[in-house]
Amino acid sequence: QILRNPDVFCFAEQQCHTSATEILKVQPDLDNKEVATWRSLDLIETLLYLADNGHSMQVAELLAFPRSNCPDVLVLGLLQINPPITLLRQELLGKLFKVFLAPHPNSGVILAHAWHSQSIQIKPILMLSMADWYLKAGQEGDNEHSRLSRILDVAQDLKALSMMLNGQPFPFVIDLAILASRREYLNLEKWLGDKIREHGEIFVAATVKFLQRKIPAVMGPGPLKEDSVPKQTLPVDCLATIILCLQEAGRSMPLGQEVAETILAMVSVCTSVLSRPRPPPPPPPGVLRGPTLPSLGPGPPGGFNPPAPGLTPQPRHNLTP
Repeated sequence: QILRNPDVFCFAEQQCHTSATEILKVQPDLDNKEVATWRSLDLIETLLYLADNGHSMQVAELLAFPRSNCPDVLVLGLLQINPPITLLRQELLGKLFKVFLAPHPNSGVILAHAWHSQSIQIKPILMLSMADWYLKAGQEGDNEHSRLSRILDVAQDLKALSMMLNGQPFPFVIDLAILASRREYLNLEKWLGDKIREHGEIFVAATVKFLQRKIPAVMGPGPLKEDSVPKQTLPVDCLATIILCLQEAGRSMPLGQEVAETILAMVSVCTSVLSRPRPPPPPPPGVLRGPTLPSLGPGPPGGFNPPAPGLTPQPRHNLTP
């Protein structure tokens, strides 16, 4: 009842710890007591405690107002209160970060504040939020590539690209690496080789599925035609690089039968693409430098460390598109 009647009692007018809204580029309307209430860190901590002790539905209802009307104030509070990072707190942060991946006047401040948080748990929440925002583009009637481009811009602003490219889920990370290579931030061939060495067949299978989803025609029937390739999101040169890396992995490491056979089928279908002359990769000015992909066979030439024994299992993967 108190929260529903801030004109009678406003938490922000009481002695309490308040969020540092002064860092925001565009200030919230703190003359509005319904908004000012949510500056109270004590209030947010209390609600999270109540949610963890059997009152989650009621708390969710109370949080509906700040989520819709002052998400910047709420997210600052969630970032600035004390540990622990409860399940509800993770869920709220994950949803609120998406508000600031979309256009918002306080996007830059909020995302930078989150990325540089002293809590080591915040970065993974932000990265997962980015991946989920990208993966749900189609469901939400948005363009997947435009969201990916926005995420790459944010990653560069935060100097977060290297860490993000070491994360998961793999379909998101592979697409991000392709776009980063097109902007000459990294050498795609070397990056793929590193990932194949690090994760083995799990990453190889994920890359195969990625291609099947992006370009169904890589599985035939008949030779791949260039007009089947979505050049805006996956240029032919990048496709050739990925196929060649998969082919090299098939030659150099043990793979499950289905994965290996699928790679051979892709190579056969994409012969015309692979036979095209390939321009030399430009020297990347940004995050990931290094030579082109060496052999994935035994030994650590070219700076690649072989995987430890037992870290490259051979699971069966359902690769039906």
